[in-house]
Amino acid sequence: MNILIVDDQKQVVQGILSGIPWREISEIRDVFSACTAREARHIFVNHTIDLIISDIEMPGENGIELVHWVRDHFPETLCIFLTAHANFDYAQNAIRLNCVDYILQPVRYDVLRAAIEKAVLLLVERQKEQELMNHNIFWNTHRDELELQIWLEFLQGDTASADITGFLDKASRLNLSIPVQSPYVLLLIGQTLSGSTLDELADGQSLQTLKQLAQDFFAPVQGYQCLIEREEQQFLYLFSTDTTEDTIQTIVQTFVDMCQNQYDIHPAVYFGYAGGPGRLPGLYQKLLARKAQNIAAYPGLFSCVEPPEAACGAMPSTQNWSDYFVRQITDPIRNSIQSCIERSTAAGTMNSMTLLTLQQYFILSFHTSLKMRSVRFRTVMEQEGVFEAFAVSTRSVEDFYHFIDTIFQINRTLSKEEQTDPASLIETAQDYIARHIASGELSRQSIAADIHVSESYLSHLFQKQTGLSLTDYIVSQRMKLGRSLILETTMPISLVAAKTGYNSASYFIRAFRKEYGMTPSEYRKREKERG
Repeated sequence: MNILIVDDQKQVVQGILSGIPWREISEIRDVFSACTAREARHIFVNHTIDLIISDIEMPGENGIELVHWVRDHFPETLCIFLTAHANFDYAQNAIRLNCVDYILQPVRYDVLRAAIEKAVLLLVERQKEQELMNHNIFWNTHRDELELQIWLEFLQGDTASADITGFLDKASRLNLSIPVQSPYVLLLIGQTLSGSTLDELADGQSLQTLKQLAQDFFAPVQGYQCLIEREEQQFLYLFSTDTTEDTIQTIVQTFVDMCQNQYDIHPAVYFGYAGGPGRLPGLYQKLLARKAQNIAAYPGLFSCVEPPEAACGAMPSTQNWSDYFVRQITDPIRNSIQSCIERSTAAGTMNSMTLLTLQQYFILSFHTSLKMRSVRFRTVMEQEGVFEAFAVSTRSVEDFYHFIDTIFQINRTLSKEEQTDPASLIETAQDYIARHIASGELSRQSIAADIHVSESYLSHLFQKQTGLSLTDYIVSQRMKLGRSLILETTMPISLVAAKTGYNSASYFIRAFRKEYGMTPSEYRKREKERG
């Protein structure tokens, strides 16, 4: 914690600074000093002050007035008053301001130290009470979220050494009654395109309906149950049960049939049965592996036993694909891929091998087209998001479509980008940044749109041409403008922040301090004294 000493007599301040063994008092970090109320307020604005030790009799604004201001702006700060006069009004004001102590000068350092230690103890106790209060509020407010979090951490943990003891301990602190001896059913339930459009899946309404159907259907189960949110249009549903595996699988099949026949929702439900909670992490990994086999996202009920790999579907002709890439005609390529995927899906041969083969055909054709245009393949793959899309492209049909669309988008920018002088592009981008530096909405997207190139190409080129990332360059330009405004104008720091594109003055102050080693106000004061 930090302490501020305020007294208009510098010798008194120096005496307190040297007379109190600050390092012997635990919890104290920094001790600041000021000789006027104005200096004290400046320190309060730029630092966190936990305890103020202030003289009362000071020219201009006295200590009582200063602490009134502190109470209005920093009510958690404690106060110790120093005074050379046993004044009744001073004492009353000290009581009203809830000061920790009221000490007559000349001050005895042992008395002042005792008062400081008393204040530090009060601050520590207050901090503990606040932390406990915050903990209880957070715990009660986020109980459901914490329940889902501990389940996810447990399920995603090391299957070889599942920490069932640690999990049960966390559950007990949430007052969750987790059956230890009962078997568990774990369902990984996901949406499929059957009966739904991509737009309907994207709005999330059918998934919400599916969650509600699961909760209503399995509500009669006697035992613990929980629905766990996951990403990518899927969720986990688990419950403890004394019902046999065959019987419960039949019940889950009834749930799948109900969704399809009565609600026209076609889920893919991956079913697992475990003898106790300790086996759930291993079962969870098996369900994920089983889902990975369902490349085409067929609807239905699937056990966690992996099926035999199906044969690879027939591939499309790629004879003209390279030429199509060069001529910026990509619709025939996508249509050919889509037809192949649809045929394989209908024939039941849509699997990871089919997607892997399609991926290789597609990449080979694109690579050939790049050679025809004297463009390095590595340059394309290093652009943001490309390798990530490539790495997961055989995970599902949707991921594969995302990958080829990413390549198509890059291909559309190649002609423009390869024919434009890089230095000219950077110059144009820097001019755009200079004209919009005061805008809080200045972004990579807006800059790329203005000079008609992709965002990833802009970032790559900017780093290569200037040696700076685009973000670092924008920050440096804002700092230069802010420094100029601080030196050449008298406008308030908050207005300087707004003029340099910062919505928050405090954020601008932190950025300025990081750049120049001091706050804007300190910088302005120093340069004014120099010049």
